[in-house]
Amino acid sequence: MLELSDTARTAITTLTGGRGGGLRIALADAGAQRRFRLSLEPAPAPGEDVVTADDGAEVYLERGAADYAADKVLTARQDSGGEFRFALHPQA
Repeated sequence: MLELSDTARTAITTLTGGRGGGLRIALADAGAQRRFRLSLEPAPAPGEDVVTADDGAEVYLERGAADYAADKVLTARQDSGGEFRFALHPQA
């Protein structure tokens, strides 16, 4: 199952403003290079997998994204402009 790093949990909580909701990850392209579409949503869509961290941060995974992310860790960093950048990495 997808794991959330401390930085990813902090980023999601910051982006949702602590008002609930979560980060949706969906496949944007089924080609050889995996591309994902990220969006902030108030709730998961029917059939989506939900990963909930201990602090309440939530990630909603569309089925294709859930299959790909099953053995990954979601990380985040904040760039110099204040934007959060998310990435999926293999679990250790």
